[in-house]
Amino acid sequence: MTVHQARPEETLHRGVVRVLLLARAPGVSWYHPANGGSRNAAEAGKLKALGVRPGVPDIALVKDGHAHFLELKAQGAGRARRKSQCMQN
Repeated sequence: MTVHQARPEETLHRGVVRVLLLARAPGVSWYHPANGGSRNAAEAGKLKALGVRPGVPDIALVKDGHAHFLELKAQGAGRARRKSQCMQN
């Protein structure tokens, strides 16, 4: 049996999601736009046509009508990619 070894950034992401689930802060909505992962060319083309964009932050939160975005990086994973930096501006 093969055991899945999570990457450091995935481990961080799962931890943040656990905290958000446990906190259940009133009036806070959040989601993860599932832009990452491997896809075949047809699926990637379809998602691009539907508006999937590179550089979208990992988690979006809305509280009191204000949007907040989290780009998660594990220690030693380096800096945000240029596409992520452009999305921040």
